[in-house]
Amino acid sequence: DMQTTLDVRLEAQKDVQRTEEIRRLKAENEALRAKNVELDGLVHEASVIAESAMQLEKRLGQERMRMRDLQLALHDERRQRAWLELMMAQAQGKPVEPAGEEEDKAKAIIDKLMEENQSKDKMIADLMLRDQSPM
Repeated sequence: DMQTTLDVRLEAQKDVQRTEEIRRLKAENEALRAKNVELDGLVHEASVIAESAMQLEKRLGQERMRMRDLQLALHDERRQRAWLELMMAQAQGKPVEPAGEEEDKAKAIIDKLMEENQSKDKMIADLMLRDQSPM
């Protein structure tokens, strides 16, 4: 009788401990699920930001190409204008001076810009190829 009562009490105590452990594990599981939902949101937010950054990079590349085209067009316009002024001066019988130091400086600057633009164009083309390749 005494042993049976002790056994029953021991079993009851074990049941209480198991129930408490199950509650603790359920609470821990819920906390982990909430954390998982939060992390999923952060991952989504990060992917949206990354996509936006890629779009901005692409736009920047397009704007750089546009800028280069405008610089080239401006250079061509200046060259044509200088040539027309030279032709007009010759037609009017004015003495024509050879290209001066300023023009040499301008040509050197333009050549340097062209080199920089070519390297930027290559980087932009590489970026655009990377953007087009499947991830």
